[in-house]
Amino acid sequence: MLRSLCSLIAVLTAAGAAAQQEHAYGSFLSTDTTVRWAAEADKVVALLPRVLPQSLNRLYARQLDSGRLRTYRVPGTDLRVREAGPVSRAQLSERASGDALPDFTRAYKDLPPTVRRRFDSTQAYRFYCDTCRGADLELFQLRQLVYLKGGRFYVDNILVSPLEGAPDSSGRAQWAPRFSTSFYKGGAAPRSNPKDRIYLGTVIINYQFAFDGLRGPADDRILTVQEPNPVYQLLEAALKGKVKLRNELNPDTRKPFMNPRTFFADFGATDTMAVYDVNDPGRVREYVVTRSSLGAEKLAVYGIEQSFYYDTRLQVLFSEVHKVTVKAHVYNDNGTIRGRRAMASVTYSPLPSSARGRVEALQQD
Repeated sequence: MLRSLCSLIAVLTAAGAAAQQEHAYGSFLSTDTTVRWAAEADKVVALLPRVLPQSLNRLYARQLDSGRLRTYRVPGTDLRVREAGPVSRAQLSERASGDALPDFTRAYKDLPPTVRRRFDSTQAYRFYCDTCRGADLELFQLRQLVYLKGGRFYVDNILVSPLEGAPDSSGRAQWAPRFSTSFYKGGAAPRSNPKDRIYLGTVIINYQFAFDGLRGPADDRILTVQEPNPVYQLLEAALKGKVKLRNELNPDTRKPFMNPRTFFADFGATDTMAVYDVNDPGRVREYVVTRSSLGAEKLAVYGIEQSFYYDTRLQVLFSEVHKVTVKAHVYNDNGTIRGRRAMASVTYSPLPSSARGRVEALQQD
C-alpha cells in the first residue's frame, strides 16, 4: 500500500514538473550577428480559412481529440514560455463543431483593403456583427517576433491564442484568449513539406514604436536597445543594393524608387523665409526656400503585409512577409494622433498571390 502511494506521488510530481517546464524562444537573436534589429508584439488577427475543414479552431479540436494539443503560458517578459495544463472541450469554440462557416466570414481575399488593414485591431468583429463571438470570426492573438536580417523583415509566430469574445454588463465585447498553443521558438524554420501547409489569409499588421520617448501601452516592445530604429539598417541595405525603396508619397501610381542617400531630405518640410535688407529692416530683399530633413524618430510605424500558413504536421503558424511600408504619424492641432501616412515601402518576393498559388498548387498534386 505504501509503495503504491509513493509511486502515485512520484507520478504526480513528474507530471507537475512537466507541466511547469519552460521553453526559451528567440535565442537566435543573441547568436545570429546578421540580425540587426528585433521587436516583440502581441497582435490580434483574423485567420480565415478557404474551406471549413481548414478552420484553425477545428484543427485545434482534432489535436485535442488525438491528445496532441499542447498549451503554454507566458510567465514574464524574458522570452520564455511555460507549459500549461490540459485543455478541456469546454474551452474550445462552438465553431469547432459547427457545420458551416457563417456568412460574415467571407473569403478574406474579397474584403476591401480598408477592412483588411483594420484586422490587427481588437475591434475587427464590428465589421461583421456586433454580437458575434470572437471564435466565430476565427480571431486569434499572436505573440510575434519581428526582426530585420540582411535588409529583409521576418515575422515568427511564437504562440497562437484563440480569442473568445463575450459581452460584458455594458454590452461591450471583452476579448480573452482561451488557451495558447502552436509554440515556435523562432529563427530558422524547420524542414517541412509545403503540402502540409494551409493558407489562412494575407494581412497588413501595423507595428508601432516609441523612438522619441517612453514606450506607451500601444507601442510594441523593441528587443535590440542598441539598435532601436530599423530605418537605418533598411537604408544601409538599400545602399548595398539588397533592397529598393519606393516613395509612397509620390503621386505617380508606379511609386518611383528612392535614393537612400537623400531619404530624410526627400521627406523634409519646405518653408519660405523672408530675407530683410540690413540697411532697411522694413524692406524684404528676397525670399529663400528652405527645406528641413525628416527626423528618423518620426517614422514610428511599420506596416508589414504577411501571409499566414499553418503547418498541420509541425503544428506551427508561419508568416511570409511580402511588403513593408514605413509610416509616419499624422497629428491633430492638439497633439493627438489623427492617423498614419505611408512614406516609403520595400517589396519582397514572392508576392501574396504567387505565394498562395504555390501552396495551393502543391496541395492539388
